[in-house]
Amino acid sequence: MTIEEKLGRAKYDLEYMHTIGYEKGQSDGYAEGVEAGMDAEWNEFWGVFQQKGARLNYEYAFAYGWDDDSFRPKYDIRPTHAANMFKGSKITDLKALLDERGITLDTSQTENNISYMFSESSITVVPAIDLSGATLDNFQTSGVFGWANALHTIDKLILKDDGSTVIHPNWFISSANIANITIEGLIGMSISFLWSVALTPTSMKNIINHLVDYSGTDKANAYKLTFAETCWLRLEADSTAPDGGTWREYVRSKGWNV
Repeated sequence: MTIEEKLGRAKYDLEYMHTIGYEKGQSDGYAEGVEAGMDAEWNEFWGVFQQKGARLNYEYAFAYGWDDDSFRPKYDIRPTHAANMFKGSKITDLKALLDERGITLDTSQTENNISYMFSESSITVVPAIDLSGATLDNFQTSGVFGWANALHTIDKLILKDDGSTVIHPNWFISSANIANITIEGLIGMSISFLWSVALTPTSMKNIINHLVDYSGTDKANAYKLTFAETCWLRLEADSTAPDGGTWREYVRSKGWNV
């Protein structure tokens, strides 16, 4: 007998109506108990998985099987090792999920290995990735945003203020859908967005405006900024450079090759 049928009978049977309240209370209590039990299990799992916030090595931590439902970190994520961290992950909007859960992904102390961090994943939006704290000369960053076909927005890429962040040539390789990227700090060595054919003019201007000005120095023409030809054409059609000329000439005037 359904609860609706029981309620119908209760209209004519006051004594039976009291039993409905008891049964419904049991039912609600059971559901709440199951939910509370599941929450407790998740809390216990994440306490162990993240070492109550003390975990530092996150290599492959959220790779492959993880998705929007299973990704429920309880503590801020502060890795020193982050290679392949989200490789092949089925998580989608990583920034939105972290914001929703009130969790920070802080890579400012990741200075060992961050290679292939998002490769082959379904992630569309990456939160701020801070590379300003890396001090090791052998800091590995190969393909950090490479082979990430779903990725279209990098909320912020934070580099050192003096342009000394080591940039790997294949940071963005085979990630054709990256359209939006905001740079903080300075780009001081060759960087290639050759594969990123969807870059917006706003993103390209932001990148150019964060190049170290090497004009008149011994490093003039030592480094190269690479955009796909279609991107250069889109940028030139959008606007003129700050000096009134073309954007390519403006980049050259800062001591960079294009």
